[in-house]
Amino acid sequence: MFTWNYFDWGEGIEQGLTAKGFPYYEVEIKGWNDDQEYTDLEKLIVIKVINTYSSVEVKMNFLHPDARRNFTARKMAKETKKYLIDAIKSDLI
Repeated sequence: MFTWNYFDWGEGIEQGLTAKGFPYYEVEIKGWNDDQEYTDLEKLIVIKVINTYSSVEVKMNFLHPDARRNFTARKMAKETKKYLIDAIKSDLI
């Protein structure tokens, strides 16, 4: 199993509208091992939260097969998902 020493959000929170006009927030979680050069920076998980006005939909896409088995990556994804759900419900971002 591949592991990473560092995890962080990619470029921050992306905001937009879906093709059906619903607002969404999206975050990429990235992992890497080299803290100086970031030569092995990889996108691991994409979390997208969509407000359909009647409900909030969450889509989590694990881009790397080992990201699903990595406890730290899953924990960060869970915390990020909760943050995005709270944010889109209150539209604080």
